[in-house]
Amino acid sequence: MKIFKKIGLGIISLGLISTFYIPEAKAGNQTIVEFDVNGTKYAVKLVTQINANTGKFLFKEVGSGKTSCKTWIGSIAQLTKFSACVTAKIGGVDVPAISSSIKNELGL
Repeated sequence: MKIFKKIGLGIISLGLISTFYIPEAKAGNQTIVEFDVNGTKYAVKLVTQINANTGKFLFKEVGSGKTSCKTWIGSIAQLTKFSACVTAKIGGVDVPAISSSIKNELGL
């Protein structure tokens, strides 16, 4: 009975580890832009790219493992919405490098 309990605990532990760490450790994550706001470092990453003009981007605090503003971008309207989310998360500071870097990456 103790063996089954330990096996179950091991499976649950592996499940939790993969849930939290694998999405950030994918080889496909490509950092598009990194910037510093008030001493905190942030990054915008390209997680998945369907074609030359559409990709899934995420915004995160570097080293924290927390992600936010995860969205598919394939048009200027979606890019504007993503930039607004990022601006809200970092306290209203606008970072024009985000939009220009994503536009260059997707050819928008």
